[in-house]
Amino acid sequence: MKIRGSTLRFTIPMILLFYTGVMVIIQLGIPNTQDLTEEVIGPPNDPGLDGILGQKWILHIQNEAPNLKPLQDHGKLQVESPVQKKSAFKKLANSVYVYSAYLENRQPDKPKVKMIVLRKSKEEAEIHCHFRIRGKLFRNVTASFREMSENHGRQFGGWIYECNIPISVLAEHKKHKTQLFYMPLSCNSGPLVKVKVGPMTQSKPSRKQDLGLCVPPLFGELSISATIQFIELWKILGASHFTFYLHDVSSSISRLLNFYHSRGEVTLLNWRLPDHIQNTEIWYHGQLLAIQDCLYRNMSQFRYLSFVDLDEFFIPTINFTLLDMIQELESSGIYSDSLNTGLSFKSTFFAPNQILDTEQYLTYLQLLVRTDSFSSKRTKLIVQPLKVEEMGVHHVSRHVEKSTSVVNVATDIAKIHHYRTCAKNFDSDARCVPEVRDDTILKYADKLVANYKNIIKKSLPLFMPKD
Repeated sequence: MKIRGSTLRFTIPMILLFYTGVMVIIQLGIPNTQDLTEEVIGPPNDPGLDGILGQKWILHIQNEAPNLKPLQDHGKLQVESPVQKKSAFKKLANSVYVYSAYLENRQPDKPKVKMIVLRKSKEEAEIHCHFRIRGKLFRNVTASFREMSENHGRQFGGWIYECNIPISVLAEHKKHKTQLFYMPLSCNSGPLVKVKVGPMTQSKPSRKQDLGLCVPPLFGELSISATIQFIELWKILGASHFTFYLHDVSSSISRLLNFYHSRGEVTLLNWRLPDHIQNTEIWYHGQLLAIQDCLYRNMSQFRYLSFVDLDEFFIPTINFTLLDMIQELESSGIYSDSLNTGLSFKSTFFAPNQILDTEQYLTYLQLLVRTDSFSSKRTKLIVQPLKVEEMGVHHVSRHVEKSTSVVNVATDIAKIHHYRTCAKNFDSDARCVPEVRDDTILKYADKLVANYKNIIKKSLPLFMPKD
């Protein structure tokens, strides 16, 4: 058979393109639902979603730069990431680790050092703060402690430890014009471990940012396309900065998040747990500890914080942004920054395996059918961090002032779009049928698609093979 040159020139590139596409789909995987249930610790079994998100990213790369081959991803977290491979938890004693410490000064006359601690729940752990002035030991203080509210009876869990800062220590710092940047800790008479003391919980930055987003530990096979859509849609909704905790991600996701990090839009934190702690020994990769760390890390920098997973979006029904919605709720007297801690939203499920609206360019714009009912258990919040003492996954565990409360937002004002299969566990009242069409998200389509294409173009060099 005689093959014409033009046919050959057309066929070979198409074969190579198809092969590249298949390989990248395999490597990119699907967006992990990051849900609370143990049954979804691995990537969800939604073949339709897998194909959609994997192929979407490949097709978008091909459309923006048809002559480029995306770099195949075979490794885990590469060295170009600011996140290290070793655990960021500092060992104080056997089965006792500290992740971070912050200067708690919301009560100026009673300043404290507050520590986020991972430890065995049934073993005693007495921690001491060793305050030093100009390198010399000045005072030792025994920390008070309490268990976080949602450890779910696992062998390891999150604890909050606090050391009151003696007035004499404050006076010495003032006298020598020094600040508390590092502090040695010890546990159960063990050796001293130097820990960095993070930013003050209350300070006066030149201008607070409006809305920050905290994303609990990332793990599993995450989709580049879905991750870009997540960040860009939340930016449209009003988020100005994202804090990601990286537990176990591919180098492709690492490169993408580092791209956003270089733009000043993302903070990346290592969330590798101590090697001997198994997934079954701690609730959802230590999610609750990451939530507390993000709360205190960002407390002085943001007016509002929200804690969400990669498959969740708070979508206002009428307003375009969440900040506009909050302003309108304040104007109408439904919500008050002075009287309330934050806002709570109910969720509804958009199943990934539904029939897609193929007229839309991006995956989340194609999924337009949801459950008619709403989950009152799988709520998420926007809070004023300065008013929160301890944050839960679905609620405020401790308010700074008991007189403040959370406002439940009506579903006709806003709701959580949760892109996962409907689940009844932990919510016996949940109903997965009937379903209804909801195209509220399409009001963001033009802007989201434009922003998505812009990111694809600017991040392309990250996925090109190195010479």
